[in-house]
Amino acid sequence: MKVSTTDYAKTLYEMTKGKSQGEIDGIVSDFAKFLLKKRQAGKIGKISEKFSQIWNAKNKTVDCEISSVQKLDDQVVEKIRKYVAEKYHAEKVNVENRIDGKLKGGIVIRVGNEMIDASVSGMIFRLKKSLTN
Repeated sequence: MKVSTTDYAKTLYEMTKGKSQGEIDGIVSDFAKFLLKKRQAGKIGKISEKFSQIWNAKNKTVDCEISSVQKLDDQVVEKIRKYVAEKYHAEKVNVENRIDGKLKGGIVIRVGNEMIDASVSGMIFRLKKSLTN
């Protein structure tokens, strides 16, 4: 029987739920050894990604990536954090502010597969598109 990356991730989540950090470290180490033994080490990246998605969903946590030309002010980050928490009904929002020299200005917010493009380039593109229609 073929086991999917989602099945592995669910199993790992169930094994680690409610455990201390020391216990989790041991479980993850044993799980990695198991995957190596079963020649499934190539799936570790996808299993980790699925595990994060499951953990975030169960713990009402959202990962948010903000791309900007320069590091954002803490107040701006906090406003975005509150907006994302409200939009996604999250109790906790993990924010990563990435500097993107390709942006001309503005920001791009990514949460999961969703993107909010508030960049200057995005606004110009949308304006140009609306004018040509």
